[in-house]
Amino acid sequence: MKKTGFKLQPGQVNMMKLRYCPVVGCAVVSGGSVLLVKRSQQVAFYKGYWSGPFGFLDDQKTVRQKVLEEICKEIGIQKKDMISVAVGEPFASENKRGRKVFIVFPVKVEIRSKEIKIDWEATSYAWVENVSLSKRRVVPNFYRVLARFGIS
Repeated sequence: MKKTGFKLQPGQVNMMKLRYCPVVGCAVVSGGSVLLVKRSQQVAFYKGYWSGPFGFLDDQKTVRQKVLEEICKEIGIQKKDMISVAVGEPFASENKRGRKVFIVFPVKVEIRSKEIKIDWEATSYAWVENVSLSKRRVVPNFYRVLARFGIS
């Protein structure tokens, strides 16, 4: 197995061995723009694609708790810097190449500032007003996350 920047912590489930994987998919918005992060070559799925922060629901945390953790870890935003967090209706999405079915819990996070700090899971980021017009290769699930909140 290829080495990544991820290290399994006590209490976490190794999602790489499971067919069905619950994940949170975050649409981070600020001032009418949506955050896109370019996924690094160290992540397990969709290397080099653009999306919002995603994370496995691989422990006993609630969706909301996991979102706060992922947003803090992946883009350096603290709870105090968030205006709102909304959780949408989950959906299933199959990744045939990885033989996985992701159960995606879409979340919209509105933040106060566009100043972020990415971690190892991303190589760069961009704020865009319309993701579908950005001409970037976007993780397919991310369009569905955006649609749950009426974002394009």
